[in-house]
Amino acid sequence: MQSAIMETPSKEPVPLILPTPHLATSEQDEQLRESVSFFITEIISEAIVTYQLELNAQTIENSHAKDKENQSITSEVNDPLSQSHGSTGNADTSSSSKTQFQHILQKDCYLVFKALCKLSEKDIVDSKDPKSTDYRSKVLSLELILSVLQNSGPVFRTSDQFLNLIKQQLCLSLLHNGVSAVPAVFEVSLSIFIVILSSFKTQLKMQIEIFLKDIFLHILETSSSSYQHKWLVLNALTRICSDPQSVVDVYLNYDCDISLHNIFERLVNDLARIAQGRQAFEIGASHQQEKALRLKGLECLVYILRGMVEWSKELYTDPSTTGLASGDTESLAGYESDGDSLVYKHKRVGSHASSEHGSTRSGSAMTSATDIPEQFESLKLRKDLMEQGIHMFIGLPKKALRFLQDKGLVGKTAKEVAEFLHHDDRLDRTAIGEILGESDEFCKEVMCAYIDFLDFNGMMFLSALRLLLMKFRLPGESQKIDRIMEKFASRFCETNPSRAIFASADAAYVLAYSIIMLTTDLHNSQVKRKMTKEEYIKMNRGINDNKDLPRDFLEDIYDDIANNEIRMRDSSRLAKGTVYGAALYNEKQRRLAYLEESEVMQETAKALMNERKSKLSFFTSATHIEHIRPMFKTTWASMLASFSISLKDNDDPEFVRQCLDGFRCAIRVACVFALQLERDAFIQSLAKFTKLTTSSGLVEMQPKNIEVIKTLLSVAYTDGNYLQSAWIHVIRCISQLELAQLISTGVNPLLLTQPAAQKRPKDQATGPKLSTQLPIKSFIGNDQKKMATLQVQVGETSSQSVVVAVDRIFTGSVRLDGSAIVDFVKALCKICGEELSIPSGARMYSLQKIVEISYYNMDRIRLEWSRIWAILGSHFNTAGCDQNEEVCIFVVDSLRQLSMKFLERGEFPNFRFQKEFLRPFEFIMGNNPSFTVRDLVVRCVDQMVTSQANSIKSGWKNTFSVFNSAAQENDQSIIELAFSTTSRIYEEHFSLAIDSFQDGVMCLAEFSSNPNFPDISMESIRLIRQCTRYISEAPELFQDTGVDGSYSIKDEDHIWEKAWYPVFFELSRIITRCKLDVRTRALTVMFEIMKSYGYSFKQHWWIDLFATTTKIFDVARFTEVQFDESEWKTTTCNHALYAVMDVFVQYFEILSPVLLDSMLQQLVWCVHQNNEQLARSCANCLENFVLLTGPQFLPVVWEKVCHCVETIHELSEPTDLMSWKPLESQEFSGSTHSLDRDSLSSFTTTSSVATPGVFTTGETPSFEPPASPSLDEELHDNNHLHSKVLVPFRPESPQNTGRECKVVPGHTSHTFTLEKPNVVGGAMPVGLEGESDDKSDKKPLLAEETALALQTVNEDTITEETDKPEEALTIEIKNGKPAKQEPSVSKATKKQTKKTQSGLIKSRSTKKKGKDGGKTKPSERSVDPDTVSTRSAMEVADLGKNTKQAYRNQVQSLFKSLIIKSVIQLELIQAIDNIIFYPTATKHDDERNLAAVKAVTIKDSGIQLMGEDPLSNKKGMYRYIKSPEMTLLLDVLSKMHTFAKDFNANVEQRTVLMKAGFRGRAKPNLLRQETLSLSCMLRILFRMLNDPERTDYSERTEERLLKLVKDSLLYFLSLDATTHQETWTSVLNIIFIRTLSLESSQFKRHVGVYYHELCQMVMLDLRVEIKILLRILLLRIGKEFSVTTAN
Repeated sequence: MQSAIMETPSKEPVPLILPTPHLATSEQDEQLRESVSFFITEIISEAIVTYQLELNAQTIENSHAKDKENQSITSEVNDPLSQSHGSTGNADTSSSSKTQFQHILQKDCYLVFKALCKLSEKDIVDSKDPKSTDYRSKVLSLELILSVLQNSGPVFRTSDQFLNLIKQQLCLSLLHNGVSAVPAVFEVSLSIFIVILSSFKTQLKMQIEIFLKDIFLHILETSSSSYQHKWLVLNALTRICSDPQSVVDVYLNYDCDISLHNIFERLVNDLARIAQGRQAFEIGASHQQEKALRLKGLECLVYILRGMVEWSKELYTDPSTTGLASGDTESLAGYESDGDSLVYKHKRVGSHASSEHGSTRSGSAMTSATDIPEQFESLKLRKDLMEQGIHMFIGLPKKALRFLQDKGLVGKTAKEVAEFLHHDDRLDRTAIGEILGESDEFCKEVMCAYIDFLDFNGMMFLSALRLLLMKFRLPGESQKIDRIMEKFASRFCETNPSRAIFASADAAYVLAYSIIMLTTDLHNSQVKRKMTKEEYIKMNRGINDNKDLPRDFLEDIYDDIANNEIRMRDSSRLAKGTVYGAALYNEKQRRLAYLEESEVMQETAKALMNERKSKLSFFTSATHIEHIRPMFKTTWASMLASFSISLKDNDDPEFVRQCLDGFRCAIRVACVFALQLERDAFIQSLAKFTKLTTSSGLVEMQPKNIEVIKTLLSVAYTDGNYLQSAWIHVIRCISQLELAQLISTGVNPLLLTQPAAQKRPKDQATGPKLSTQLPIKSFIGNDQKKMATLQVQVGETSSQSVVVAVDRIFTGSVRLDGSAIVDFVKALCKICGEELSIPSGARMYSLQKIVEISYYNMDRIRLEWSRIWAILGSHFNTAGCDQNEEVCIFVVDSLRQLSMKFLERGEFPNFRFQKEFLRPFEFIMGNNPSFTVRDLVVRCVDQMVTSQANSIKSGWKNTFSVFNSAAQENDQSIIELAFSTTSRIYEEHFSLAIDSFQDGVMCLAEFSSNPNFPDISMESIRLIRQCTRYISEAPELFQDTGVDGSYSIKDEDHIWEKAWYPVFFELSRIITRCKLDVRTRALTVMFEIMKSYGYSFKQHWWIDLFATTTKIFDVARFTEVQFDESEWKTTTCNHALYAVMDVFVQYFEILSPVLLDSMLQQLVWCVHQNNEQLARSCANCLENFVLLTGPQFLPVVWEKVCHCVETIHELSEPTDLMSWKPLESQEFSGSTHSLDRDSLSSFTTTSSVATPGVFTTGETPSFEPPASPSLDEELHDNNHLHSKVLVPFRPESPQNTGRECKVVPGHTSHTFTLEKPNVVGGAMPVGLEGESDDKSDKKPLLAEETALALQTVNEDTITEETDKPEEALTIEIKNGKPAKQEPSVSKATKKQTKKTQSGLIKSRSTKKKGKDGGKTKPSERSVDPDTVSTRSAMEVADLGKNTKQAYRNQVQSLFKSLIIKSVIQLELIQAIDNIIFYPTATKHDDERNLAAVKAVTIKDSGIQLMGEDPLSNKKGMYRYIKSPEMTLLLDVLSKMHTFAKDFNANVEQRTVLMKAGFRGRAKPNLLRQETLSLSCMLRILFRMLNDPERTDYSERTEERLLKLVKDSLLYFLSLDATTHQETWTSVLNIIFIRTLSLESSQFKRHVGVYYHELCQMVMLDLRVEIKILLRILLLRIGKEFSVTTAN
């Protein structure tokens, strides 16, 4: 045929003769119709399909003849993009004669298609007769148009001629036929529209919006349309929704266009409304029709969601693609795996149009806009704001305008506002009228600008008025109408100047106003008497410049208004739609209403079509996935409501299938776009329909609920990577499903509500609600038939498919990604917690699943597994401490199994995965109160050590931690098993556990600290001692770096930080926590280790070590364990002091440069602990230290040691002996019961604290000589000498930061001082008794030693204090008087070791037995003076206001402290003497002198000393001590001697003390101190006098010696008491014998000074040996001075 046409183009076509319709029979008509349809279709199709080939051939043949013309033709044909590019605003060709065609076939096609369009616009006279000619011709023409569109080629779809024809003819035809009441016509029209939407959407964007918005969607919404109309529209929408590209294009081009309606959102809302069945009653549909409509609506929604799923498939990752097992390849029902997407198996309806015509994501070739997601998102946001303002415009137009102006959507000027009101047809018409009618200037300007936008040129007056009033509703006030009509008249006359009908605008204004009045009169139902035509003409007489308007003109206006009311474009439709929707009862009324409404729809759509004819628009084909997110966010709520309501109301399988498909697709979209709210809403709703989480769910279980369960499980399996927090709903349903499965397998459900183990209190909080108690009993009672029915209903929950689906969730957890598995584990742990918190009995289903998924996922990479175990480990911690012991046992056993598997994997060095994995054992052991559980934990760890020791790396830390907790147990079996395992580790696996050496030592220390198992304690200490051997033999094991912050540690310090220091630290902890025998053993081992391995220690290691040992001395500050301080100081501190000194002596060369000052300070601190034994040991240690290391001393060391001696003397001098005075009795009798502070100052001592020990910051303090003033002057306040007390330094205390014991510059003699003394940081004020922290001293003063210190006529002993301190007395003051309160009573009674006499120092009141059975009366109870001593002086003074007993206790404590200080003074004198001359030298010297005296006869004139002078031996330190230091020691001795002399001479003070009970009935004295100090000074000075190495000091020495001897003899001569004189025998022996030993010149100088005193001594009654020496001395004087010549 093509060749024929090409060969004979001028040949006339064969005429087509159509028979006359009314002459043919029905059968002939049908045959004719089919033949004509087939023939015309073939002709048009052939013409369109072959047009391009024919045209190309024609062009080639005529190329030489018509080159220029053919070039133009070819360019137009081959370049369709050079056309309008989708614009709808090109000039319209009104006739075919003006249209330029490229070929005759194109012209023929154009004419035929135009004829078909015109033919389709003809009305059907009888719509009920399908055989009528007009009926058949309309249907035939529409079907031919459909065929042409479906088979059209690219030229037809892109040529301007055909596109204009479609816009001008076909669109008008569709407007007419798209509202047709004839189903056949309506159906074909819908098909045509679908083809237009799929193939011509880029060119017909504006027209498509009108069809959807004003025709088809309106038909779907209105209640006047029939069921058939709605069904056909739904079928058409189904074809549209099944094409994902078309759906997204609709959203992108309409919902994101600020000037157009939200077609997609409206479409979804309408479909959702139909799916919910909300229109069934309005349209009077039957049940089957309602069901069909709802199902079709659901189908459309599901298609939309499927399209979204298909669009988003690139974002979806299917866990099944990561490697499924053979049994896991089953996918969702009705779906198949297509790559990563979820594709429905059934073929999409209507998809052929899209596929055939190339409507794909790549877009049409005519696309005029670029798809930029960010730009469309911004447009959508602007449109949402615009719609918000439009919605606000209904009631508050001015406020809405301000809102839109603030958002930048509407301009500020009146013209811009008027343009907005004029062009946006979404605005409320009444609100527009209100704005235009306002009287303010801006609204007037807006009104004028609004009317100026209208073009009335060439229009009749009434038509122009109708055009104006079609846009808005006139306001009701006449003034507003007046202003609008006035402007309208002006504008009409302005645009129609050639019309001479109006003389002026006034006439037009009056006529317009009269037309408004006429409309109201004729069409208002409230007006009973209507205006006649004559009355209307009469009313308008003389308005045209006092002339009448033409009568015909006014009559035409009247008739037109009477027949056609002036109304807004859609007001009639809206009003009638509302009425019909409320009151349509039969089909006839509905049909009539639809006919009337269809006219309005057609008219409105046609007007909009004309308005937008010249409007440019650009269509964008969607290409980006990001558009799906806002589409879903806009419509998810409507879809969720539709699926939920439909699933709830219907049990039909097809409904259920569609709803579940919708849920599935919606969840997929929400998941891949991470829309958390939407995803959780769909999953939560789906979980609700499982009936597993409701109270009566199992009783109401139906087949559809089983399908919901399967769907939920399927979603969890396929979309598990995206569920995040929504996993909680899935896991909760699975947990409840297990209960249902138990019922279906025959378990009595009534038993499931009973508690398995009633171990929880009734009032315990249950945590999150979980419907695990099935309230079945209230529904079925004990009816066995109902029970059987229930089992059948829930039987499907145990079907193979459900069981497999559940198992697949947990086994498939290995396919979840790293983040998803964490969310899954969190949800599972939360549900497990809910199950375990059920008051009626815990369930362990989820706990079992936790163990399973832990086993499955253990092979994940370390990073992922660490995140998983962080959650699982915390949950195991909680579950392992559950109150239900069975749960705990299950948890521990599960952990054991998992740990064994995990340890098999091994671990590389320096990792800590095992440590984290085994941490639950540690937590459960430390927090579970059940003995059985703790025993099981120990056994599990023991098994792991036994079987997997070689695989354990960082897990040793947890192992030792568990055993550490076990070491605190009181049960023998637990502690023995734990200790045996620990011992085995050290004996067999020490090298494996080397990284956790510190934890192991800590564990052994904990075993040692358990007081109930002394054997284990001792064995633990032995193992610690053994550890040091391992350290010494294999130090390289502790040299690894880079773990646990060891990067900052020097390589040489690794072994110290990791090995040595932990050993010493834990030993110190044992010492400060355990009983005497254990701590003694630990103390011994600690210093044995120092002595054995200290040679390898560096100096800074020793600093850390001595900081640790310092804690032993001040245990009250460093431990919470309560000890008897007196016992502690007497035993442990005493032992430690000797041990420290031994170590210091052994490693003197290493320690002296860094620790000498600290050691000396520690000695000073020990002196001031108010403990006699510790003070004696301190002096002894100082003596031994100097004797053993003195030869190695440098001068600076000697200086420091001598200053230390001076400091000890100054701080231990009992100055209160000279100043203390008792309070008068009347001072207690006042109403205030006050103790005057000034009176208390006589026995109050103030203390500021230095800090001995290791100095960690600042400069190391040194014992440098301070400048004047002297120490006495520094510490003297108000003529009272106060002492400074030293306490140990605590380097770890934060208060000590920045406060070091520093030397005050410029001082020449040494003293200890603090720049900033602080009570909290280091100062410890001493109370009235002048003590430190010591509360009691159990050990009584030895009688012999006390006699040496305080010699009295009768030897009295001192009664010891009570063993334990009593609590302080608390007195409440009421009305200025002390209220009666009972103080606490000490349980220990006092023991008297010797006879007690009245006047002795009294101890605390002993308990007296009376009628009450031995209970102590309140008045007989005493205040603990040692508790009072820790308070400040003011607090103690206040306390003393209220009771005499408190005062007496204070005095007793003070007296005790003074006695101890006196003893310290004696020990210090002895130590100085022993240091200088060696311990036995003085004794030997006295014996030598005594022997020499006894050998003298009455005839001898001289004395013969036998043997070497003992004071000249080389063992003493005399020869190492330089003269300045020796002078300092002499000064100390002189001060002690002077103080003793002053006290002994103060008879009045001694009497006061005696009366106060200080020493009973005898006056106390310091005779021994007086003589010992003097004797020591004399020996030193006499030795220095003739020392050839001290010649530079000889003059000063001799001067001091002479003064000392003279003063001593004078003091002796002043003594009255014979007993006092007798104590001076040794002193006189030294003076006389040493004087006799002087050479002649020295002898003369000396006796010349004190000769007079020697002569005075002749008058005294002296001892025989003194008289003999005095005689010999006088004889030599006579000889030396030549007084006599006798021999």
